[in-house]
Amino acid sequence: MSENTLPPDVGAQMFANRLRKNLKHLSRWARREGVHCYRLS
Repeated sequence: MSENTLPPDVGAQMFANRLRKNLKHLSRWARREGVHCYRLS
């Protein structure tokens, strides 16, 4: 493993945390704007 890569479980956890953060932010925005569905691309 090179020094710039993380073990798969650490990378997966970082990705899951980023998705959770984005979902939290987008759901607040959607509620405030009255949006009932949105697509993540």
